[in-house]
Amino acid sequence: MPIKRTIPGGWSQPSQSATESVQRMVNQVKDEFEKLANTKYSTFNATKFWDQITRTQPGTTNYCVKVDIGEAQYIYVVLFSNRICEIHLRGLLREWAWEDKDSIHE
Repeated sequence: MPIKRTIPGGWSQPSQSATESVQRMVNQVKDEFEKLANTKYSTFNATKFWDQITRTQPGTTNYCVKVDIGEAQYIYVVLFSNRICEIHLRGLLREWAWEDKDSIHE
């Protein structure tokens, strides 16, 4: 199924299976994420992701990655990649609005 944007500059739909590159990005922010969440995770595996090419900052991309944290629990890590491929943690979520839209396509 082709990847579509909900609107120009919007999040990709449907989600894409996590790649090694996405897992590396998640690994880069794991320590920072654990500090924010005030817990340690033995499991921290990217399962799927959505991306958003930003229109206001050319060459940058936002990512929302669904992460398996074990025991059938998931969180969403929001990342930002700039022009020189630095990865920054932008936030953590318990729910992701686009998740429900994925179930239509899966």
